[in-house]
Amino acid sequence: MPYCITLRSRTDRSITAWHDGSKSGWSTDHERQKLFDKKRDAKPVRHQLRKLCPRNANVINIEPPILRSELARAILPDFGEVKEFLLPSTRLRTPAASWMGRPLC
Repeated sequence: MPYCITLRSRTDRSITAWHDGSKSGWSTDHERQKLFDKKRDAKPVRHQLRKLCPRNANVINIEPPILRSELARAILPDFGEVKEFLLPSTRLRTPAASWMGRPLC
């Protein structure tokens, strides 16, 4: 079973970013997440990220990757009445892409 490393919000526990193996360590694009074959392979990386960000250590976790159907529920906080959020396209578009007039995807 594959695993990924997530950074969650301290206030509402929604996913803020995924570890992508880059120099910065994090990406907000779920498609760039680095997958680990086993949980034990992800533990040293999680330990290193927790050392770099001790304030956020308790919200850096190893989790199974999220399915596309579950993505909106993981990213968006629970607003009570909202049961389901449907993505309008097969890929998420970022606000930065809209000012250029073309999507990044």
